[in-house]
Amino acid sequence: NKSTCLEVMKDKDLFIALLKGIFEILNSDLNLQALKCLLRSIILCEIDFIGMCIDELIRIFNKIIFELIKNPEDQFNYYLFETISLVIKKLEKSGKIDGIEYFNNGIEALMTHIFENNINDLLSYVIQIISLIITITKKMNNFQQVINL
Repeated sequence: NKSTCLEVMKDKDLFIALLKGIFEILNSDLNLQALKCLLRSIILCEIDFIGMCIDELIRIFNKIIFELIKNPEDQFNYYLFETISLVIKKLEKSGKIDGIEYFNNGIEALMTHIFENNINDLLSYVIQIISLIITITKKMNNFQQVINL
């Protein structure tokens, strides 16, 4: 039911419960449907909800990126990096630039690894994420070193 789904996305406790279920699935398996559910949940959720679950998002994104470095999957790559972009945009809309920097610091090591090791299946996505972060924060952070490789 569409209205029930929207109600869940406006209720902080229900949203957190939904994310916990999605994270449990993604912790045990690279499940494309769970990732799509995460993307849709983030699309529909209240802007302020992202900040409440940023640490868990960083942890789950790092786990997924690490798995994709070993075995890239085109469809999964797309949904993962779209979800990461959306989290960054939601943090921007909430006015939490420091949240974007915190989020970036949490995933930067694996993105740098992808760039340094020229993992072609993921490289274009990482470049898009880096450019999005630089555009919003107006800071190069550690990206200057990576770009000069």
